[in-house]
Amino acid sequence: MHRMLALAAGLALALPAAASAATPAGGHTDFALSAKAAKALKSAGVKVTPVGTKANEDGSIPFPVTGQSTKAISHTGGLKLSKGKRSLTLTNFRIVLKKGAPDSIVAKAGKASVKAFDLDPAKTETETDGLDTVVGPVGVELSAVGSAAIKAKLGVKLPKAYALGSASVTLQTAATRVTLDPGTADT
Repeated sequence: MHRMLALAAGLALALPAAASAATPAGGHTDFALSAKAAKALKSAGVKVTPVGTKANEDGSIPFPVTGQSTKAISHTGGLKLSKGKRSLTLTNFRIVLKKGAPDSIVAKAGKASVKAFDLDPAKTETETDGLDTVVGPVGVELSAVGSAAIKAKLGVKLPKAYALGSASVTLQTAATRVTLDPGTADT
């Protein structure tokens, strides 16, 4: 019985260390277009729709996390901006991190990777909720390259650093569940 109690105590002491060394398991980034940007885009005849995903109930667009490192957070999905028969599709977003903070979003536009958006982490907060780490909201602004791409593809001029909205990143961590046989503690 003492050996079983010692084993259970050893497992209890080891679990916090194992939990802190848990591996990334995914997550999502939710992008919310600001009311001002939505109105400006609509008045310019530009429609913004999600690619490969559906909008959340609150209207934000989720992009599933496919990988994360100390330098970037990769996603699937994307955005399609269209005006009449013209369109610009941005996919496979990659949030670039500098000194651990969100700095920009690089996206695929056709075969090219472009720095489509700049991020403003000035008012960003990070909190932990169980196995989730939530970073945001992060301000999302149109980069110079993003502005040029919209003008070239859609014929709409939006200034660089145009505030489009905000993004919140939820990173999920894998956990290992340890379940002891009910009879183990009694032995």
